[in-house]
Amino acid sequence: MEKKETCQLSEEEFERRVNILRGQTFYLGDSYYPELPSKDNKQRYEDLVAQIKKYGWPDFQYLLYGMDVKSEEECSKYVNAMEFVYRRNYLNFERNPFNSCCILRDKFYFGIFANAIGVKTPENIGYIENGIIHSVPKRFQVISLEELLHICPDGFCKSLDGENGEDVYHLQKENGCIKLDGNEISKEEFLNRVGKGSFLVQKKIYQHPDMDKLYPLSINTLRIVTVRNLKTNKISVWPSMFRMGAGGSHIDNASKGGIVVNIYPETGKLSPYGCRYAKFGGGRFDRHPDTGMVFASFNIPYYEEVKREALYFHSMLKDIHSIGWDIAITPDGPAFIEGNDDWSIVQSQLDGGVRDLYERDFF
Repeated sequence: MEKKETCQLSEEEFERRVNILRGQTFYLGDSYYPELPSKDNKQRYEDLVAQIKKYGWPDFQYLLYGMDVKSEEECSKYVNAMEFVYRRNYLNFERNPFNSCCILRDKFYFGIFANAIGVKTPENIGYIENGIIHSVPKRFQVISLEELLHICPDGFCKSLDGENGEDVYHLQKENGCIKLDGNEISKEEFLNRVGKGSFLVQKKIYQHPDMDKLYPLSINTLRIVTVRNLKTNKISVWPSMFRMGAGGSHIDNASKGGIVVNIYPETGKLSPYGCRYAKFGGGRFDRHPDTGMVFASFNIPYYEEVKREALYFHSMLKDIHSIGWDIAITPDGPAFIEGNDDWSIVQSQLDGGVRDLYERDFF
């Protein structure tokens, strides 16, 4: 697959995509940099039309990246989302569809593989398929919901192939009652909820006390990005993202309203500013709005071990080019929640464009 500097669209297709842009509002909101003079809506629109001409689609993180206030040179350092997606997909699975991505895309297989190579993950307790519960420790013996909750009275029930925090439920037994995400639910209601598809039940993990200082109501996770250089085969850690819940939420995912902040790969230090996606109000913060913890002063526990384990795990998946890892920090060290071959370039560009790294490692 050759590198393309521009996207070749027919005149009709170009107009269709411009019309789609006209119907969007993502670029009309408040700037993430209110202290700086921002482009007006006409200038923003013209920028995005130029992106369609060059890359095929506009970048929906236009405001998050600060393209409304940054110079043309600064903006050129960002990698367009669709430009990245086409190249990522080609390198990770299109050039070799029979590869290790299946391990990353199935949470059950992911846990088995991680345990086999000595990487810590949440403990798998139950496997639910079409409403039938199987005990993982008992070699897939069919068990009742009561038995499952006796073994695991506090855990998480996750769709095997869910993404962005979808179909993830906090499952508990408390004072004889079944609770899902804190709300009482009957046995019949729960089995109906998981009656279609496949779900994995894992024991709840507890995060390091320092992670609670940032925000105690969610398991705050690191999205660590590792990329294999095409020329040297060396794997490196890219700028990554720290995710935390906010506003009473028990989910840290940015697509659910969580706050995200850039992680500098060499030191593990956090960027001075975190942010929230525009559809949840946008804005930049130098500290967590609920706890007041200043991001720049926070030190990630076990960060060197996090990097070491992520690089090791990736090295064992020899045919995947790049991976976004979701990692929790427990009192005993990192626990790998999942790996994503379809990770987003946004998580590496929260604090500046990564065009140089992209050119180095993706071609």
